[in-house]
Amino acid sequence: MHRIVNIEAGAVRARFRRPAFAHEWVDFEATAQGDVADRLVDATIAIVNKRRLTADLIAALPALQMVAVAATGYNNIDLAACSKAGVMATNTPGVLDDTTADLAWALLMATARHIQAS
Repeated sequence: MHRIVNIEAGAVRARFRRPAFAHEWVDFEATAQGDVADRLVDATIAIVNKRRLTADLIAALPALQMVAVAATGYNNIDLAACSKAGVMATNTPGVLDDTTADLAWALLMATARHIQAS
């Protein structure tokens, strides 16, 4: 059975859909960088946002099979160390594409029509 540990549940306002397979789900509202190893010690799947997963940390988590970054970036994850350890790393690419385009058009229209905040 998988043990899914979300170490930064408070950083994401969305609710995570629980997987259909057998699992234990643990949420931590926030996690200090120094507490990451302790909280992920038995995790098979880690959900992170901004906390760093370094090569040393990944090597110290033998049960870890997957890191899911609940953000668009992944510069906080040592991808080479994940690859070496056979740990899959994912993020949320493209999640802001429409929003970014909408904002760009709104700013263009506001500039073209001389709209300003009142």
